[in-house]
Amino acid sequence: CFVASSSIDVRLIFFQAVCIMRFLIIAGLVFMPFFAHAEDTFLTRADSYLLIWETVNRPAFETASEYTDVQEEDRGYLEISFGKRRGILIDDDEFRPQELVTLGDALLWVYRTRNIRELPDMQEVDLPSMMSDYPIIDTEHSLEGRVTRSDLISMIAKLDGQLRKEVHEVSFYA
Repeated sequence: CFVASSSIDVRLIFFQAVCIMRFLIIAGLVFMPFFAHAEDTFLTRADSYLLIWETVNRPAFETASEYTDVQEEDRGYLEISFGKRRGILIDDDEFRPQELVTLGDALLWVYRTRNIRELPDMQEVDLPSMMSDYPIIDTEHSLEGRVTRSDLISMIAKLDGQLRKEVHEVSFYA
């Protein structure tokens, strides 16, 4: 009698586990579009710069904000203020953190944070030349276009890969 009840319990547990797995699979299929869509929403200027800064893995030192629309209590205040002071971000008096970032701004920030050239040689007018030297997007994209998180991560990964290869080749021949 004891053995029979154990086998029933095992079958019941197995049946429950299968039901739970089916539920999780169906729930995943139902809710996946919501999560996939979040990956492809356009980034704000603040979010894109903070993502770029995070990949640089450098500390941002305390500095007074030079932007009238970025306050000390704002997320990314230290990184944005430091970027402005270092010349990575050059946007007059306002950063406009909640506006959508343009492809041109994102590219400029990625190139500047990677120091592909001296800072005075990395202005907006130099962007076509930088894109030619380090092609990380198709040149037919409009620089006024918007950028998603996956686009930005892809650009960063491509440039970092090109720079690793360049450093490797230079050190190999040195």
